[in-house]
Amino acid sequence: MTQKERQAQSRKEILQASLEEFGTVGYAQATVDSICARRHISKGMMYHYYKGKDDLFLLCAADMFEKLSAFLAAHESDAPDAQQSAFDSLAAYYQCREAFFAAHPVYWKVFENAMLHPPAHLESRLRELRAPVWERNRQFLHRVAQQYPLREGLREEQAARYLESIDYAFQTILEKYDAKGKTQGVQEMLCLTDEILDMLLFGILRPQ
Repeated sequence: MTQKERQAQSRKEILQASLEEFGTVGYAQATVDSICARRHISKGMMYHYYKGKDDLFLLCAADMFEKLSAFLAAHESDAPDAQQSAFDSLAAYYQCREAFFAAHPVYWKVFENAMLHPPAHLESRLRELRAPVWERNRQFLHRVAQQYPLREGLREEQAARYLESIDYAFQTILEKYDAKGKTQGVQEMLCLTDEILDMLLFGILRPQ
């Protein structure tokens, strides 16, 4: 094995250990000692490549956003078109997102810390890392908003902002809705996504 290959392997091991740590306990509880212990990595080797906990979290966030972006790009066919209703397009979009985290559960807590509860001193760096995914999401949601017959007096820009706010916290809503963890398997989870999305978009109360 060449030196370049050894370095690549070391970085891969550090990334995997970091994902296991941040993906299990989150940013606040993670420690460099625990990360190193997960894969029997010497602290000397870790500090040879990274400065510490913040660098390791940014490494995980970058990996997560890259994988999520590639996953969404591979499902571009789910974008809204003339043959698909706006609700079906949006449901397919959220199903795609949930399918990603169901297939890669270690990324969810990294996503949660990066998007919903970012450490204040890392917020600007995280914003840069998530920019490509955020822009892809924004464009998709604005296209969907153009398809909806909006309530009287509601502007398309307002609808798009509402959809963006749902997107921002949808995974948290899903987890709280399924608080007892009754959902088993990807298919049940996708059905639950449809159920929540229906209520978020069309409400729960019948007009009097």
